[in-house]
Amino acid sequence: MSLTTKYGLTSDFIFDGTYNPDFSQIESDAGQVDVNLRSALFFSEKRPFFLEGAENFNFAGGTFNDPLGAIIHTRTIVDPIAGIKLSGKLGKKNFLAAIDALDELSTNTVGIVNQGKYAHTSIARYKRALSGDSYLGAVYTGREIKNGFNRVLGSDGQLRINESSILSYQVLASNNKENTNTEKARGHALGLDYFYNTSKLDINLGLQDLATDFDTKIGYLTRNGLSRIRAEVTPKFYPKHSFIRRVDFGISSAQIKDKPSELYETDNTLLLRFFLRKNGSVSLRANYSTEVFFGDKYKTSGVNISGSSQLTKQFFFRLTYQYGQKIRYIFEPDSSYQGKGSDASAEFTYQPSDKLNMNFSLRYSDLFRSTNSEKTFDTTILRGRLTYQLNRYLFLRVIAEHNDNAIFDRIRFPKRLKTDFLASFTYIPGTVLHFGYGSIYEKNALPNDDGFAETRRGFFAKASYLWRL
Repeated sequence: MSLTTKYGLTSDFIFDGTYNPDFSQIESDAGQVDVNLRSALFFSEKRPFFLEGAENFNFAGGTFNDPLGAIIHTRTIVDPIAGIKLSGKLGKKNFLAAIDALDELSTNTVGIVNQGKYAHTSIARYKRALSGDSYLGAVYTGREIKNGFNRVLGSDGQLRINESSILSYQVLASNNKENTNTEKARGHALGLDYFYNTSKLDINLGLQDLATDFDTKIGYLTRNGLSRIRAEVTPKFYPKHSFIRRVDFGISSAQIKDKPSELYETDNTLLLRFFLRKNGSVSLRANYSTEVFFGDKYKTSGVNISGSSQLTKQFFFRLTYQYGQKIRYIFEPDSSYQGKGSDASAEFTYQPSDKLNMNFSLRYSDLFRSTNSEKTFDTTILRGRLTYQLNRYLFLRVIAEHNDNAIFDRIRFPKRLKTDFLASFTYIPGTVLHFGYGSIYEKNALPNDDGFAETRRGFFAKASYLWRL
């Protein structure tokens, strides 16, 4: 039994509460390549309680490849027992959003680091509006466990200089204690960004410094202990051509100091992008780059080509291929090595009518040792999603995903097939009934075994009723 409620404290300030919520996702996450990773994968939030109003927790500055990808990432609240959320305006210029949740930890987590059974998560976000879209903000995130904690406190701001220019900053301080056997660790994260955007020119400049001891359990952090300066300039051209609408020529460079090793990295990119008719585009990218891992410097240069187009009203596609140098990440001294390999993806969407939508995607990645071209791994993920809207109230959906981790460090892994079926009835927004069934099949790694065996299955029913006072 679960209970969720929403109450308007004022016309501009809303209270949300939930007890023993059923946070089972109606649609599972799309598969990503999960081998040879330096950091954890990022999965977008899909749960309604956290998804509603998620834009209230956005932070100023940053680009898509920043090591500090998000200050607040609610997917870190994995299995909440109860939670409350406040969001809205206080007066004309003040905005406040907050989340407080009690998270139940998994048995494995408890046994490994003695964190206890629960984690208490607190998030607070404040913004003071200035003229236009300028603002000053403050943020606090905290995760308290039995024998440790992680707390981050900071400020951010965005200043609109003119119609084309924005200056933004972020200043954060963290205080972290893993458990009773570790000392407190304090660190900082500093960022300053300048964005200039017109119809003819884009400029992006940035400075960033992350202390080696900076950490966040509520955000998404891929790496700490670095200083970085970056610059990107992209002129835009508009040729008088019936097929090519615009051409972008981008030049970017980032210079990074890895603090633990005192070594320097570089990342330099040339980009040529064509914007075509029918919302199409083709991009060619070449980069010379290096990366420091476990005190050694490796090459990560490569080339990338991508394209997409809405060929017809019913059909859309996107293709990407990249080849270059890679690192085999092994978290032991003197164990990683230089590699090379490919990454490819393809996505197709076909919608023959308003009622039927079909989406297919492919992800592929491989890695070969540079010294002798020995294959370290290759993996392929195929995913299909079909949705049929019978009427305004009822839709059916089928998802099938095939994951083939063929080889990883000379070990052949079993193939996996995951299927999900869903029937959803929505009477009015907030009053919904879901019925779903999912299963996982695995194919044994034996040479003469071509069959799949079901290893897991599950059925769920989920109902939501919106009661307006």
